[in-house]
Amino acid sequence: MRDGAARPRAGEPPGHRPAGPGRGRDGQHRLDELAAEPLRHFTDRTITDPWRLRTELAAVRERGYATAVDEFEVGLTAVAAPIAGSDGTVVASISASGPTFRIAPDRIPAVAAQVRTTATDIARRLGWTGQP
Repeated sequence: MRDGAARPRAGEPPGHRPAGPGRGRDGQHRLDELAAEPLRHFTDRTITDPWRLRTELAAVRERGYATAVDEFEVGLTAVAAPIAGSDGTVVASISASGPTFRIAPDRIPAVAAQVRTTATDIARRLGWTGQP
């Protein structure tokens, strides 16, 4: 995140807004914009290296959700998934966040499954017919 940029939405992992089905060229363009300037540092776990961020975002696209454990605030864990619009482009995201002691690493897969299911349900209501 650039200095002076808006903070992530409540519970949204910083710099991890999941790129979903319609990621395409616009997603790459946005990533290039983000990587062109220094990324904002919130904690020792915040990803500020552009290449590390690209690697993490590739993993996010692969698994279908993003996580932030102590990256925005020490003691806060967030899990987010993309919501596709009717044409498959990502129009929003949904997240669950809470204290790291409540969303411990072993609970992240279960929370992620719930968040992804909810994201898919919302996308279906928006007219998306693709595969999650």
